[in-house]
Amino acid sequence: MSEQENSDREAAEFRLLYQTTADDIKYVRRQQWAITCYALLLIAAIVGFHDILFHPGLVEKSILVFLAFVIAIAGTLYLIALQKMLSKYRGKLMKITDHFSGVARETLLESLPDYNSFRCYFLTIVLPFILVMFIAVCFVAWFAYR
Repeated sequence: MSEQENSDREAAEFRLLYQTTADDIKYVRRQQWAITCYALLLIAAIVGFHDILFHPGLVEKSILVFLAFVIAIAGTLYLIALQKMLSKYRGKLMKITDHFSGVARETLLESLPDYNSFRCYFLTIVLPFILVMFIAVCFVAWFAYR
């Protein structure tokens, strides 16, 4: 195999790796939104279930609030797991970009934030999703005990 054929084959492999990893990142991001939406829908269903119970007692109200809290905790754990997957995929993407030409690598690296920093990892990505879920839990508690 000539050096040109080997170089072309290597370039094709990097394109495939890059595209696959980029697709994985898109999928995980969609999953984060889906988990947040489904958690909020389940919490909304709890509010609706509260309305179906005509005069729920303290035990029923406590169970509904507890279920909303469990949904928020489960959603939070899934979001954190997905964010860890995103970090892994982005690390893989950065390794792939190490093999790009100088100009392409510099252009790509200038446009990417530091996804491995705590601020970007947790405060700007995961925390808003978590806050939305726990605000919904607070709403359920307020609605149940008002």
